[in-house]
Amino acid sequence: MKRKWLWEFSKKIVVAVAVAFFISVVYAAIHAWVFPDSLATDRLLDDMTDVFKAVVVTYGVKAGFENVWKIAKDRRNEDFSDSDDGSSGDTL
Repeated sequence: MKRKWLWEFSKKIVVAVAVAFFISVVYAAIHAWVFPDSLATDRLLDDMTDVFKAVVVTYGVKAGFENVWKIAKDRRNEDFSDSDDGSSGDTL
């Protein structure tokens, strides 16, 4: 149960950062339209883009490691269940 909460929490973080990123893009577009010579919008977009990339890459790495561990665990369980049935694996 605790592991599922952590998995859910990481998805919430990714969604929250994605929403914040898209809101900042819309805000920057409106701000650039009203104040065309502002450098603040460039800085805002640069910072939000860096944060968004870091979160997405980190989540992708986390998901990759979890999938490798799940596959390895399933294979170990499958190997143990095959050896426990007492058969040699040969069929007629």
